[in-house]
Amino acid sequence: RATADVTVVTAEGDEKEFRAYSGENLRMGLIRRGLAPNDMTAKRYDNKPAGTGDCGGNGLCCTCVVTVLSGNEHLSPATTSEKQVLRNGKRWRQSCRAKLQLAQGERV
Repeated sequence: RATADVTVVTAEGDEKEFRAYSGENLRMGLIRRGLAPNDMTAKRYDNKPAGTGDCGGNGLCCTCVVTVLSGNEHLSPATTSEKQVLRNGKRWRQSCRAKLQLAQGERV
């Protein structure tokens, strides 16, 4: 199965690494490895106040936005709605909408 080594830099500046699999949802991959991406202080885009939780991975609240420093070409293309919501951040992705896409047997 195709895999990628993912390096996460936390808000505190710590680096964490994990192996992700082709087809894996980035948000779920982070959560499974104890790296919850949701920022409860972030401005929400679904008209609910900050600090009221997340939308459960439905792409509505934007509390799971991550900055992709490299490897964006290995993620599923951003949807039209994701591009509109995140238009001010060229490297931003909603982790709930991003899936790892690799060719059969590819390792990055």
